[in-house]
Amino acid sequence: MNFSLRPVRKRWALLMAGILLLGGQALRAETRLPPEEYALFSALLRHGVGTDARQVVIADTTTGDPAHVGGHGEPVADRAKILETTPELLGEWIRLNSRTAPLSATSFHLPIPIVTLSKVDREQLFSGDNPVTGWQRFYNRYPDSVGLIRLSRAALDARGTHAIVYLEFQCGAECGSGRLVQLSQYPGGGWQIDAGSIIWVAAPKR
Repeated sequence: MNFSLRPVRKRWALLMAGILLLGGQALRAETRLPPEEYALFSALLRHGVGTDARQVVIADTTTGDPAHVGGHGEPVADRAKILETTPELLGEWIRLNSRTAPLSATSFHLPIPIVTLSKVDREQLFSGDNPVTGWQRFYNRYPDSVGLIRLSRAALDARGTHAIVYLEFQCGAECGSGRLVQLSQYPGGGWQIDAGSIIWVAAPKR
């Protein structure tokens, strides 16, 4: 019996193209953060940004774990005790922040304009050996900004009523901090700030 492989190859190619397309759609769906997470972010920013702020600049991707919030391979329970959170929450935070996710300026709910800053633009602004020059370029571009904010993914407990988020605030060459913030949900669905553990602080050299 004679037969041709061409139709089979064509069908196989179409099948693989469909799988790749669906895979790409699934990946995009995984990295698109849910509205509930943006509601939590917005509550955190409303708490931390002063009333006189006229613009908020946020990195356009989540931080991952740049400051080793999750520890250097130490047991999660031990690290959670140091950070005054639960092993459940910290373990979920580590899982979520093993990769970064994009952030959308239009998904936040703040009365202040929000601008997202890409990694490429950030590297261009702060290129060179002098961080002071980098911050001068930053404030020349964003004169109404209070600084640059970076956010991690938010980890929630099983009930969805407690959460932790890592937040970095950078405002100059010797100005900034990184902290793990604890939040809880109050009746009605909003979020309130409970506490925060300082991970690092930048201060002027003496």
